[in-house]
Amino acid sequence: GEYLIAAEGRLYVQDFSMLSSLSSGHTGAGSNEARFVYSPIAFYAVTADSNPRLLPIAIQMRQNDRDPAHWDPIFVPHMPNAMVSGGNVNTADWSWMVAKTCVSCSSQIYHEFFEHLGRSHFLMESVSMVTNRCFSNKHPVYALLKPHFIGTLAINDFGRNTLVNDGGTVDRIMSCTIEDFRQSASKAL
Repeated sequence: GEYLIAAEGRLYVQDFSMLSSLSSGHTGAGSNEARFVYSPIAFYAVTADSNPRLLPIAIQMRQNDRDPAHWDPIFVPHMPNAMVSGGNVNTADWSWMVAKTCVSCSSQIYHEFFEHLGRSHFLMESVSMVTNRCFSNKHPVYALLKPHFIGTLAINDFGRNTLVNDGGTVDRIMSCTIEDFRQSASKAL
């Protein structure tokens, strides 16, 4: 089965190794609860039937930690409960749901840090400034870009002062430190 899926080009991988540098196990601003970040790798397969669907088939929660003292099982659908030693087969779906939830959280973290803040806000702020400083308002490139930059600087200023500041919204709700958040967003550039 697995070899056929790969040979037929129906195997897809979602790799979150870029999240492995984020700190984990700390408490956020205004909270006493520990927060964790995983850097999973997830495998998906497209079904070979008349109604193709993309289905998750395996998840490993930490892929960069090769310490033999740490337990890093590979989760698959309907496996015995890997969350506890000697787990009950009747609770098999619990482990799979936890693994899928961690992948979903990692996907959200990646999107917010790298794509949204880093590439949308930080990158486009500099493009907006360069466009305003370097192009005549009669230049065709200026005319094409200008409508897309309306409010960009004001939105980014608001975000820096209320969302990504120390103790701000991101510091209170995200699972890594605010400094990790800022550094990850800047690495996206």
